This record gives sequence, C-alpha cells and structure tokens, in this order.
Amino acid sequence: MAIEINIIDKGKFGIIPVEKTNQIVKNLFSDYNVETALVNLIYVDDKEIHEINKKFLDHDYPTDVITFVLEEDENEADIIIGVETALENSKQYNATHESELLRLVAHGVLHLLGYDDHSDEEREAMHELENKYLGTVNE
Repeated sequence: MAIEINIIDKGKFGIIPVEKTNQIVKNLFSDYNVETALVNLIYVDDKEIHEINKKFLDHDYPTDVITFVLEEDENEADIIIGVETALENSKQYNATHESELLRLVAHGVLHLLGYDDHSDEEREAMHELENKYLGTVNE
C-alpha cells in the first residue's frame, strides 16, 4: 500500500493546499518511520463536523479537526477538518487560511501517530510539532 493520502473536499471549498498537505503527511510518516498508511483527509463545513462531533464524541459544537483511527496497526485514519471553524481560527490566531489548514493536517496525523492533547503539556508538545512540520513546507 505504501503511503496513500486521499483528499476529499466535501464542502467544495476549493482552498485546500493539496501539494503542501501531501508533503506534511509524508514528512511526518517519514520521520516516524511509517512505511504504509492510509489517510483520508475529509474537509467539511461546520454543520457536518458539528453532527460528527455530537454523534461520536458527544460534543454539541463544531470543531476544527477530529481524527478517527480506523486501524492503529495499519496507520489508517479518517481526519475530518472543519474548514469554516479553521478559517475563523486563522483570523483569531492571525494566521493564513493555508497555514491553519496545514496545522490541522499535522495535528490530525500526530493523533494517528499516538499523540494526545488532553493536558496543557500534551497540547504544547503537539503545537511545537505542528510548528516544526509547518516549517517543512513553508520554507
């Protein structure tokens, strides 16, 4: 299988940085010695991610990213990205739309690789890694 990355723009946003997205995913897998993986990056609107968040995580609000690990041993995941929330976050963090979307890709893949963000320390560690991988494509 090698590394398979599927990008699905369900909301037809037309702003997904495909090449850089692929590069971040491949850089992460390379650095973590992952040789085979299947990642579905699914870009949705707030309504859809809100429904997913409520149904599967019992959170009654839209969010920016949710990672569903399908087969941990096989490094398979669906990473759902809430584009509208991401765009709002980019304004709040004074970031470009592209960099915020790429940050969420890195965040989702880090979850697949075993990282969590339940504590302040875990969130900070993930944020540092997100910055590292954003730097690998924005040079």
